[in-house]
Parts: sequence; structure tokens; C-alpha cells
Amino acid sequence: MTIKLPLAGFALAASLLCVTPAAATPLGPSSGFLASYTGPQNGDFDIVSGEAFLRGGNFEFDATFSAPIGTTPGSGVFYVWGIDRGLNLPLFGANRPGVLFDAVVIFSSSQDTGFVLDLISNQLTFLTSAQVSVNVDTLKLFVPGALLPTEGFLPSDYLVNLWTRDGLDPTIFAQIAEFAPSNSDVGVTVPEPVTIALFGAGLAATVALRRRKKPA
Repeated sequence: MTIKLPLAGFALAASLLCVTPAAATPLGPSSGFLASYTGPQNGDFDIVSGEAFLRGGNFEFDATFSAPIGTTPGSGVFYVWGIDRGLNLPLFGANRPGVLFDAVVIFSSSQDTGFVLDLISNQLTFLTSAQVSVNVDTLKLFVPGALLPTEGFLPSDYLVNLWTRDGLDPTIFAQIAEFAPSNSDVGVTVPEPVTIALFGAGLAATVALRRRKKPA
């Protein structure tokens, strides 16, 4: 019986890790390749899923695609996260009036480089290699919160959208392959603080149970 007690503690801790974050807002279905898009329709342009997280004041932008990143040769693909920090700017006009943003986080697959561009201050900041993670078809970008200062919203209320591009000329809408979501933004996900606290409690219970175990 005493052998099972620590295992019960581990089970408790594992179950607490599975608690769903509060206000989880994955991107949802993409638009599919736009009729106006003129570039290659390879899988590394095709958005399968994505979600933006706010963790301890910093942001994490995660996305998965239907083919490995780097599949398209040449100049590669640009992955663009648009962030609305409170100004609600419809910078695509009639092309996508529901996609609102005042800053962008961009990754270039050909240059293996990520950067943040504040469209209000025009400040451009490159991400370090430690802040960019590419794993086959999955991309993760870690952005310090200081690079995305508020323009009216609380950081927990920021809105995001993701799109892929064949080229980075802001005047050529035909370079944009698809959006996720199609014509709207979604909120960032803020993990529930109680999840971490409960996990800590589960680990503490495990340690306590181990200490109570008597030698055979």
C-alpha cells in the first residue's frame, strides 16, 4: 500500500497539468489559399493551427503548417503574426477589414530570422536564436512583452491573426497566401495561474507521501 501512495501523488500532479487554460483561443480554421494569391501553394504556406500565449508578461506565438518549414525553395516563406494592442487599425482595408493590427512579429524561413516591428513607433527588433524555434512543421516565436507595449489594451486583451506571405512588400496583397482566422482576430491565451499552483501542490503532496513511506 505504501508503494502506491507516491504514485497517487504523481497521478494527481499529472492530472493538474491537464487543466485547460482560461480563455483558450486557438486561431481556428484558415481562409485557405486566397483567390488573389499568386505565389506557390506549397504546404509550408498552409496554416494548420496556431495560438498566441501570454506567459508572465511575455508572448509565445505557436503555429503548425501542413508541410515542413523550408519546403518552398528560394526566398522562402514569411510567417506574419499581426497584433492589435488597442488601436484596431484595418491596415488591409477592404481586402480584410476584420484583420486589425498595429504591430507584427515576422519569421523568414529562408533567413531563419525573426523580428518584431512596432508599426506605431517604427521600432524594429530582431529576435535572438533562442527566441525562435523551428521543429519540422512547427514554429514558435518567444517575444518579450517590452517589445509589444500597449496601445490601449491590457496585454491579456491583445488580439492576433496569422498569415503567410510569398514576399514582404506591404503594397502587394497578392503575396498573402492565407489568413487564420479568415477575417477576424482572436484573443491571446492566458494560462490559468491556479493550474501552476495546483501542480505545485501536487508535487508537494508527492514529496510528503514519499517521506511517510516506511522502510521495508
